[in-house]
Amino acid sequence: MANEDLQVYMSDHLAGARAGVELAEQLVRTSDDAGERQFFQELCDEIEADRQTLEGMLEGAGGHPSVIRQAGGWLSEKLIALKMRWDDPSGRGLTFFEALETLAIGVLGKRSLWRALAAVQPHVPQLQAFDLARLEARAQDQYDRIERKRIETGTRVFSEGGKAGR
Repeated sequence: MANEDLQVYMSDHLAGARAGVELAEQLVRTSDDAGERQFFQELCDEIEADRQTLEGMLEGAGGHPSVIRQAGGWLSEKLIALKMRWDDPSGRGLTFFEALETLAIGVLGKRSLWRALAAVQPHVPQLQAFDLARLEARAQDQYDRIERKRIETGTRVFSEGGKAGR
């Protein structure tokens, strides 16, 4: 695998991580429930730590965050947020469910990143200092927590006929 390809791959995921942090921050800001805010703040902190780890990996591999990719990730997150507000202006039913789903999909992508990097780790000296198995396990734990909340929310929203509160 060419180092440049690896840098592009990590830079793409770094842009996604930035969008994930922003989405988690939005969920912290918009929650009316203290326990829910704590849930999202912990996720936000973990996603940010993973983002910083990935940025360190990228820089260790000789790359730098791509301004264009970062802007694309930021714009994507804003478009997703706009779409969700359009569908559910209250932000408490479908919007909340879709935000959880978006976050879950992003975390699955991150888990796949860690797996791919673990596969090439023996061949890329710059990756050998990182505990990719631990990072993958943390991504799986994040996904499991988000997925429980997503299913709970979907059950409530869809069984109550939409526009349901959190």
